[in-house]
Amino acid sequence: MQVSITGATGLIGRRLVRYYEENGATVHILSREVQENLGKNTKCFQYDLRSCSADDLADFVAGSDVVFHCAAELHDSSTMYSLNVQGTQKLYEAASNAKVHRWVQLSSVGIYGRPRVGMISESYAPDPQNDYEKSKLEADEWLLAQSRQGKVELVILRPSTVFANDMPNQSLFQLFRAIQSGKFFYIGTKQAQMNYVHADDVLTALVLCGQHEDAAGETFIVSENISMADFMDIVASQLRCRQPSLVIPEWTVRVLAGLFGWMPCFPLTASRIDALTNRCIFLDSHIRERLGYRPSLSLRQGLVQFSGKFTGGE
Repeated sequence: MQVSITGATGLIGRRLVRYYEENGATVHILSREVQENLGKNTKCFQYDLRSCSADDLADFVAGSDVVFHCAAELHDSSTMYSLNVQGTQKLYEAASNAKVHRWVQLSSVGIYGRPRVGMISESYAPDPQNDYEKSKLEADEWLLAQSRQGKVELVILRPSTVFANDMPNQSLFQLFRAIQSGKFFYIGTKQAQMNYVHADDVLTALVLCGQHEDAAGETFIVSENISMADFMDIVASQLRCRQPSLVIPEWTVRVLAGLFGWMPCFPLTASRIDALTNRCIFLDSHIRERLGYRPSLSLRQGLVQFSGKFTGGE
């Protein structure tokens, strides 16, 4: 088997590379920089999706059974369209010309916007709120239109918030620090829902999307949820600190955020308040039922493991 992987140095991409290397596949990775210490069957192709052409990418996808498109710009709005949309289009053109069998698109539940309540499945109407989410949706919709022509099988995977011990994003570390220091408080309710998925489980889902016969043409959410109260119970227990108990009315916090949110040191933005009061649940029943997906690491186990990393235990 041969696979082509973009975003191969990222949190999820490097897990995908390691999985296929360990399972004897030929692996092509795309990177803006030269990568060293690669497996014997792994080859790096040095191109920038923002500026290269479809012809440049021909060798990267040639002979591959599956393209895993994990590369994306999350932070720099000025390059999101050129990478997330146009880069996707160029890579798909190359894959189509090379007669690649399947394309697996790593997307995000962010394309559904900020639903506050309810059970969110793949059929929920998209409502992206920021440039990143809009660019991911545009890429997804373009790919869906191309796939209807039957050239390359398409599978779209939409994870919720991804976490792992080696994650570069500091948001979860910041939350743990607030709990440990006794500064965390609930906003409005203790029963807000938190939707997370461990990077190892995104890997499991991606492999199924790439190899399972019944994945073709499908879109899948992968996520687990936990109530805020249960999350705090797990984390406080692992950090050996007092579990948060203070509940402040949501309207009070929003007023304060409106008054002081302009201050760089003020910790609560409107989007963060939304996240801490959210009651929606992203459902992964479709990938479980159709592909037999099961998380390799439960959310509780993942949080315990992450707590060990936070406290220096591993």
